[in-house]
Amino acid sequence: MSDTTIPELTEETNPHLDSVIEISEQTNPLVPLSRKMSLAQLKDLIHTSESQVVVVKQASDLIGALSSSKVYVIDGEIDMTGAGSIIVPADGLELRGLGLNVSVLKSSGVGHIMFADASGDSGGLSMGDMTLTSTGASSKIFDLDNSGATAAGLGRVEFNNVNFTDVVNIGDLSNFVQLLQMTCVWRSVDDGYTFHGTWGGALFIDSFLVRGFGSSGVMFREGTGLTFGSRMFCNGNIDVPTGSIAYDFSHSVFNDASFELVFGNYSGGGTVSSIISNADTEARFRDNNGFENTYVGGRWALNADTGTTTTVAGTFYKMAGVTTSADLQWMSGGTANDLTYDSSEKARAIVQGSASIASGTANTNVTLRVVKLDASDSLNPVTLADMPTLSLKSAGDALQIPIVAYADLEAGDVVEVWVTSDKAGAVLTFSENTNSSVTERAN
Repeated sequence: MSDTTIPELTEETNPHLDSVIEISEQTNPLVPLSRKMSLAQLKDLIHTSESQVVVVKQASDLIGALSSSKVYVIDGEIDMTGAGSIIVPADGLELRGLGLNVSVLKSSGVGHIMFADASGDSGGLSMGDMTLTSTGASSKIFDLDNSGATAAGLGRVEFNNVNFTDVVNIGDLSNFVQLLQMTCVWRSVDDGYTFHGTWGGALFIDSFLVRGFGSSGVMFREGTGLTFGSRMFCNGNIDVPTGSIAYDFSHSVFNDASFELVFGNYSGGGTVSSIISNADTEARFRDNNGFENTYVGGRWALNADTGTTTTVAGTFYKMAGVTTSADLQWMSGGTANDLTYDSSEKARAIVQGSASIASGTANTNVTLRVVKLDASDSLNPVTLADMPTLSLKSAGDALQIPIVAYADLEAGDVVEVWVTSDKAGAVLTFSENTNSSVTERAN
């Protein structure tokens, strides 16, 4: 390239900053082919030194030792069939396109891997504004491992406005810190990502559309020894065909509350999450259409009329009886008026319910209490709230008492309902319609 001086692009030199303008090798030597470009693309190229830009016109421009200090601009449709793999250097690789319909990397080679590393030493990979296609049998787009890179375990894989069209297998990513995928579309992809190793972060998938996915494929799959150190976020509009799986991860991959599927839309007859359900502590599924969201909490109901004896007047006793738990999410329930919070993610909750109580002794004053048995000190119940004291005037007559309390919950905390009366030895009968629930407060 020549040492052509390129004038600064300003409103004075070009009053039509928002327009799309024609540039050619006569007006800008960085773009040797005449092409219409957006202003943002033009400014990126103009303000980049020529020594930092490599214009890719053929497959051989991406074969061999590539530089981590250059931007590779994909100029047209590049067929990688038979050319070998693009080797991502240990310090990373950055590729940019000129548009989804203009910049295309494609391959039809059997078993071809489009992006690979020399020996488990791939740095980060950043790509934008292009389309990737790989149709050969047993082929894949990626087989990259960051564990041996210059900044091992800190490399990021980033896609911004990249379409994956007619792809056999997206491929394998190992030991990176994060996958960041923004505004990407998968069309006619047979199989998705497989993730391996220890990731310092996880996945952030934003504005994601999937159509025509393979009927036996998995979009996001757990590979060998996978753990995520942070959250996975996805808000995709995803069609999951019958026989396919969107997310195939075991519980050990995630920390509590770090598997976040939010504002998504899921269609099709396939499986959204094969192992982790909305009720599991790792899941935080909110405001999605097409599958069950996470509603933190649980409830119990008393199975039959049961008496609780207040042996000592004024002393609180746990309500007796056998209870049945239901709707347990991030919680587990016993059979004795107890709901246990199971997540390491702290929650603020409301306790609500209703108790119907009768006394065998007339003129008995009764008070209900909601308590929390702290995981760190289960022998000393914490009072969450006392209900107003009610007087049972006649023996055998029942009164309905509402239950309301608020709780800050940590893993292992147990919520129970207790009762006392002003009569020593009084037997207080709770009817089978007595119930209690714990629900996370809206945030």
